[in-house]
Amino acid sequence: MVSCYQKKDGCLDPLATNFDPSADNTCCCNYPKIQILVSLNWGSDVFRYNKKYVDAVGDSVSFGYFGAFLRDIKLTDPMRLVYTNDEKLSVQCQINQSIQIASTQNDLLLVTRDRSENYTFGVWRIGNNLIDSLDFTIGLGELLPFAIEQNLESSNPLNKSGNIMYDSTNTRFRSLFLRYNTDIQKDSVSLIDPWDQKFKLSSTLRATIGEDLVVNIVWDLKKLFSGISFKNDGRSTIGNKIKTNIKNSINLK
Repeated sequence: MVSCYQKKDGCLDPLATNFDPSADNTCCCNYPKIQILVSLNWGSDVFRYNKKYVDAVGDSVSFGYFGAFLRDIKLTDPMRLVYTNDEKLSVQCQINQSIQIASTQNDLLLVTRDRSENYTFGVWRIGNNLIDSLDFTIGLGELLPFAIEQNLESSNPLNKSGNIMYDSTNTRFRSLFLRYNTDIQKDSVSLIDPWDQKFKLSSTLRATIGEDLVVNIVWDLKKLFSGISFKNDGRSTIGNKIKTNIKNSINLK
């Protein structure tokens, strides 16, 4: 007799959301995503642009823009095993008039919104595990600040058109950029050099096979600008204080 059995295509990876142990040929696997929910706060309140706040010396200040790039995002478990996004993003970079290709993890995040924003990255093969820390770089690393557009969509954070994070004068992206207003001046502060940060979660997160993982980042700008007099401190002083305050201004849940 001739068998009428037809082989079944499906995903045979048990870490996938559509794992099908009855399949014969593996294909079309879908994996859980990690979602990072970023909230900008001012103390216990939600941060708002153009709202008047009080700085370290009691002067009134408001903010017209706050932006920061986060990249090289890594999850770490209690055994210090690291989980990273396995999707790649390649961009052209021009260094000293020489074209190079920089490959980075596709985990680039541009924080700008004065409301909670949910960012979804690519696939993460985590499985059943506990996650207790999150590492990332503030800024774009060694080559990416000089990225050249390669048919990037307007929503891509590396699209230079109208992107305030791109400094056209110095032809590079900023790592962190701030515009602020006092009653006597309007000014801005730019931080260019990237720096690595590691944050411990307030409680461990349980990653489960087939389920998305959500990490909540609360960035307290009141703590970030602690000790700053926006009227009296110069740009370099403000920038140095911001870098000093970064570690204590971010809370992960």
